[in-house]
Amino acid sequence: MKISLNWLKDYVKINITPEQLANQIAMKFAEVEGVEKTANDVVFDLNITPNRPDCFSHLGVAGEIAAILGTKLNVPNRLVKEVGGKTLEYISVKVEDKKSCPLYSARVIKNVKVGPSPKWLAERLEVCGVRSINNIVDITNYVMLETSQPLHAFDSTRISANKNTNQREIIVRKAKQGEKIKTLDGAMRKLSSDVLVIADVKGPIAIAGIMGGAESEVSNQTKDIILESANFNWRGIRKTQRAIGLKTESSTRFEKNSDPNEAVFSLDRAAKLISEISGGEVLAGKIVVDNLEKEKKALIKISKQEIEKTIGVSISNQEIKKVLESLGFQVSQKANEFMVTPPSFRRDVKGSEDIVEEVARMFGYDKIPVTLPASGPSPIPDSETLKVEKVAKQVLVGAGFSEVYNYTMIGKKLAGDTNVGLERAPKLFNFLSPDREYLRPSLVPTMLESVALNLRFFDSFGLFEIATVFEKASGNNKLPFEKKRLCGVVVGKGESMAFVKDAREFFQAKGAVWSLLKEFGIDNNIELKEVSNVSFLHPGRGAEILVNNKSVGIIGEVAPQVLGNLKIKKRIGLFDLDFDLLALKMNLVKKYQLISKYPAVKLDLAIVVPDSVRVLDVKKSIAKSSGQIVNKIELFDIFRGSQIGVGKKSLAFAITFQSNSKTLTDKEIEKTLKEIISNLEKEHNAKVRD
Repeated sequence: MKISLNWLKDYVKINITPEQLANQIAMKFAEVEGVEKTANDVVFDLNITPNRPDCFSHLGVAGEIAAILGTKLNVPNRLVKEVGGKTLEYISVKVEDKKSCPLYSARVIKNVKVGPSPKWLAERLEVCGVRSINNIVDITNYVMLETSQPLHAFDSTRISANKNTNQREIIVRKAKQGEKIKTLDGAMRKLSSDVLVIADVKGPIAIAGIMGGAESEVSNQTKDIILESANFNWRGIRKTQRAIGLKTESSTRFEKNSDPNEAVFSLDRAAKLISEISGGEVLAGKIVVDNLEKEKKALIKISKQEIEKTIGVSISNQEIKKVLESLGFQVSQKANEFMVTPPSFRRDVKGSEDIVEEVARMFGYDKIPVTLPASGPSPIPDSETLKVEKVAKQVLVGAGFSEVYNYTMIGKKLAGDTNVGLERAPKLFNFLSPDREYLRPSLVPTMLESVALNLRFFDSFGLFEIATVFEKASGNNKLPFEKKRLCGVVVGKGESMAFVKDAREFFQAKGAVWSLLKEFGIDNNIELKEVSNVSFLHPGRGAEILVNNKSVGIIGEVAPQVLGNLKIKKRIGLFDLDFDLLALKMNLVKKYQLISKYPAVKLDLAIVVPDSVRVLDVKKSIAKSSGQIVNKIELFDIFRGSQIGVGKKSLAFAITFQSNSKTLTDKEIEKTLKEIISNLEKEHNAKVRD
């Protein structure tokens, strides 16, 4: 925002050098990006934060400077000399969309003489980066830079009149779908039904709050004008400028929720200047359509002690009151308590902490000494959810994984590339990019996107993310359904996508999941059940993870088609777990028992079973018939070959026998081993290998 020093001097007395003023502004108000000295002026380039729309103007900045320097602010004169007929007889205004246009005001000025602006006016605009066009348009821009309120002037003869009343009729409404308007920049724009327009009886004459139409613009032949000053809903302006791809000085101010009380003041101010500079005759009266919701003025209570405790310095009651009043706040005081009402242009001030900030910045941040707190902050105990997450993260980081934080939003392309459906994914109303149009229904798409990005720098790695996924609301629910999941990937070192015998990525992923489940205390009764209908997993290389016959997630290799879509030339092991369900099942209480002081005996048992028999079922059968003297059963070999027959496999187990109360005899071990073999023969048609 460029601010002219000569212009500021119209409103506030400044007796310090431009360099000193820039330093004061930088310390107490805004970042000064540059100070440019011209032949007759000094221009400050200020970086104004979005919460201060009032300061996108010379009058707003002058108010801050007056408070900083402790001097008076001189508000410009807006008294209009009215002549001729009545405005109400010449025009009518109808606001159809009151929510999008809370306030609309207009005046009529006749017999204007359109021409070049006076030198002082053109120079002030040009030093602020605004091109001089003609005296009427320049005045609307001048008042916008003065008060932060955008205005627009229409050539009234180019606005259609109502046949019955002969009044020029202005209608504030939503555009009809597909309606077109040629804007002042010469572009023909096709409008959608959610764009607010200013229209006459024939069609749009301006896109509300953004840009006027070329058909009604002021030219050298213009004699009579209709001057508009309105307030538009900031959300609608922001949405419209993004939809049509047009950002202007007007929309920049409106989208920051500007003060509606400036509209009528600026209308009169501009009308006064037009009558003085162009010789125009201002018709009596003005039209003001006011649909503003009457906001109850905020009354913020704050004490001197609260201010001093937060800032860390002692400030007198008189200084607090003086600072706030200099900034336009209404202040009443009772002992050490203050009742503060913010001015209408400070819509960002809502609570006591905002009042403290105002006092602190005007007191001077540079005057606040650096001190250490009297005591350290009290530790905040972890919630149960955080405890579970910490355990999971420790296990996975210990297994060589790195945690990632991916985007919560995805687009149609990424979902399509990873074969993840969007049928139940909530769609965003105000998405920033087509690539981030939906809330993700799964962690898999963004996880694989991260893999593709990281493969540019690393050959092998493991990644995981614990985050929320979303599902469309059902029934009367308005908000999406949320649940937490844990997704991880293992990217191996192999370059080939060909079918190979080993599946190390899968087993590395499986090992990480088993370690996690063991740490969660739910490592018993875990099974893998083959699945072939998971769209992003390799057919025949995916499994459902069951705990006590209840699914807690899936594990497998990523489908070659998905890898091809993402241009990934690596095999990837992936797991996707229901973290909320795991948290419910988790038992972090560890049970310990004494290590037996009696010797252990380890025997190997190799059996041949049909290929369809699961290893888990065999282990369950061994445990069931082993009594209390078998404390470990480990599978160490699986063999298939012509030596044992087609459709069969050999399973070799290391079985450890040990008692906690005595030394086992050969007869006891032999008896238990026979029971194990007998049970395996009955349940699985097993045969012992020699």
